[in-house]
Amino acid sequence: MWAALIDVHEMQDHDTITSWMKSLFQAIVEEGADIHKHVNKLLGWYERITLANDPEFQVTDTMFKSIITNSLPPSWHMFTKPYVHCQTGIPEIDYKTCIPASKLIGIVKEEYGCHLSK
Repeated sequence: MWAALIDVHEMQDHDTITSWMKSLFQAIVEEGADIHKHVNKLLGWYERITLANDPEFQVTDTMFKSIITNSLPPSWHMFTKPYVHCQTGIPEIDYKTCIPASKLIGIVKEEYGCHLSK
């Protein structure tokens, strides 16, 4: 009976994390939408997945940066490209691509604030 109870709860945990992953990977914001709110949603899902600490569901910082930039409207792609685009085989370090996702979130929110004030 105890084993069955554990199986039921583990399955729910698995389903919950799967749902968070789906939300994280499929989130796309439309042009003109609230970028600040959108990025906070992404961050919430990312934090939940990370706190679940399930080795089957890992989202690396680099992966999360790519998710953030790809979820933004096309008008943002030129702005965010330097923060995620790496050229393989080039020994130079591009410090923009080395920043953590948390710093990228701050940069995106700051840029969004600039867009609103224009």
